[in-house]
Amino acid sequence: MKITPDYNRFKKIAKKACLIPVYTEVLSDVISPFSLIERFGKDEFCFLLESITGGEHIARYSFVGVSPHKIIRSNSDNIEILSGGTTKSRKINRDILEEIRRELAGYKYVCLDNLPRFSGGFVGYLSYDTVRFFEDINLGNKDDLLLYDAFLMEARDLYIFDHIRQRLIILTHVFIDSDNINLAYQKAVLKLKKMCQRLVKNTGISEPQLLK
Repeated sequence: MKITPDYNRFKKIAKKACLIPVYTEVLSDVISPFSLIERFGKDEFCFLLESITGGEHIARYSFVGVSPHKIIRSNSDNIEILSGGTTKSRKINRDILEEIRRELAGYKYVCLDNLPRFSGGFVGYLSYDTVRFFEDINLGNKDDLLLYDAFLMEARDLYIFDHIRQRLIILTHVFIDSDNINLAYQKAVLKLKKMCQRLVKNTGISEPQLLK
């Protein structure tokens, strides 16, 4: 199982960043994004995001995000942060975008070569009702849908389909919050192995062919 980056490079990256992507690759000829989202979507928060290159009609990348590290959701002037099995609630001080910046402030991310420009972060929506933070308008209509004004998932675990290279990138992120860099790296390797095993379990396919 080839892990990128290897541990020596990981140690160097950890000196200048605290959130580092770690990934492996498998062949994706018998797995589709829709088969994953159909199965993962039955029992957890997940998403499917398609990336179009230029004017092409076929997506270069398909991103399936699972097991979000954090969820931000808001209604009116209240915001909730769900993470690690706990929920914290507070009033929105300024606007919803400022709250998102506040959650991102503690991250120093590094981009790796051979990964798409998006390889993790917040995915979700801001509804039309959030315009009240930026414009003085009347939003007195009845709320018939009963949806959150904003709902965002912080994706750290992703299955990224590269349709041109016929590869599936299985990716997680390491957050460096201590001096034990080796332990953090080993936890990421274990997470990738579990993500590979889950791929087999949820799709019913045989063991995916890892790239050397």
